[in-house]
Amino acid sequence: MNNSFLMQFIKSNILTFDEVCELLQISRNQLSKIEKSGKLIPMKNSLGSNFYLRSDVEEYTKKHSPKFKAKVKSEYRQTTTKSLEFFNKHISNYSEIDSIYIYFNEIDAILSGFHKVSESLSEGKLKRLEVPHFVIRDVDGNELWLSGCNCGYVGESPRGSETILKSLAEEGKIKLNPNDTEIIFNNRVINIFINEDKSADILRRRSIADFGNESETVKVYDCGGRTVMLQSYSPMGKSIKNKIELSTLEKYCAFIPNPVKAKCFLSDEHAEANDYLLSAGLGCTQLYKMIISDASGRELWFDPFSEFDDDSSRRKKVKNILDVCGLVPKGKSRKFPKLISQDDEVIYFEAAGS
Repeated sequence: MNNSFLMQFIKSNILTFDEVCELLQISRNQLSKIEKSGKLIPMKNSLGSNFYLRSDVEEYTKKHSPKFKAKVKSEYRQTTTKSLEFFNKHISNYSEIDSIYIYFNEIDAILSGFHKVSESLSEGKLKRLEVPHFVIRDVDGNELWLSGCNCGYVGESPRGSETILKSLAEEGKIKLNPNDTEIIFNNRVINIFINEDKSADILRRRSIADFGNESETVKVYDCGGRTVMLQSYSPMGKSIKNKIELSTLEKYCAFIPNPVKAKCFLSDEHAEANDYLLSAGLGCTQLYKMIISDASGRELWFDPFSEFDDDSSRRKKVKNILDVCGLVPKGKSRKFPKLISQDDEVIYFEAAGS
């Protein structure tokens, strides 16, 4: 097995105790009870720490997730003041608080399942997602979504999050230690799980968008019911396609942790004919020649080629990317072509073990 793929597989598919809590959106105490019941069996390392296979956690989710559909009350693209007004107006309609989720970057909220398709905003065949930065969930599964309160720096929006937490504590809905609200300013992903005695079990981590070039933006859309992430691109300059080697691709792997298939268009004409030419703003367009699909149904669209690549260079780039993803050419021989020519239309790939 390729070392790059092995390391990426471990990083994406072996989960820590806290990562499972975040994925299942439960407290540490709740996960400990699930373990004791035998419904989710962890692995243990030599130091006694628990680790879990992502596939086991996802299988548990399928069998034991609540069957109700959350009722969401949300506002989108509002100021902090408007979000606080929205919170004060609606919070009385919610029962006991189960959990609170705060995000700096939208991508982390999207990966946690907090997004809905915009009915009014679209870019060609792609529809924009409406994403909250602050979510309150009650024990009945009802959710309050706020866009103007977030975390990760000292500013107005994190101060709004601090105001909400202090308000909930003053009303006795949650119990916080004196310095607990300080985490808002120093962390970009915060999960707060409320125990039966109202005490708070707080988990925090880096954002997946913190890796790589901070100037690159991550764009995620809905495309026919599939969640799609696009390669970073700036209409004021060049796209990052000339440097989407392994280090750049790995930044996106949290979005597609289990790649199962891919397709690669070898020319601009073939990509455009298959509707992968999109507007990038300011009259510019961007082509996406490589599409990687995850077991979850999510897709990553990007272009690994530059105008200076010859057939041999294209082959090397594609092979490096597929080695990271654990994919091989589709077909009986599964042999990688010696050259990847623009005369070819499209090449399909599948998981090595399929």
